[in-house]
Amino acid sequence: MSISIKNFQYKFTIRLAVLSVFILTNVLIVGIALGLQYYFSKKMATESAFNYYDTTASQTADYLQGIDTQATQSTRSLAQIPSLVQGNAIGDVTQQIFAQVLQSSSSFYSAIIGFENGDLYQVINLALSNDVRRNLNAAPSDRWLVVNINEQQG
Repeated sequence: MSISIKNFQYKFTIRLAVLSVFILTNVLIVGIALGLQYYFSKKMATESAFNYYDTTASQTADYLQGIDTQATQSTRSLAQIPSLVQGNAIGDVTQQIFAQVLQSSSSFYSAIIGFENGDLYQVINLALSNDVRRNLNAAPSDRWLVVNINEQQG
């Protein structure tokens, strides 16, 4: 087979034709293989990331549900102790009871009692965080911080 273009004559031999078809076929196969590899790798990576984030979200929800349950149980238990509040004042044993509750769970940062008139009593566990200790200018030997806010007349 020969092609002539303006006084040039090209001859295609069978060897050249077979080699051309072989190279073209290999390039096409490699292109398709790379495309499929990309598609399925991307799909697998997306599914893996989704499963990882789904598992993380589920574990986080379970952890937060556990903390919520523990906080609810602690609040109900504390509500059953009449000596925590005496009238509109904090009872004598409140700090010790709050300290026991906060020591029993590292999830709780503080325990608070608020009154309708705006008064507030809070016990903060300084052992949970060095940042809290530093922000409140507490000494390294301090374990508890008691915040007592009372309404002032006048």
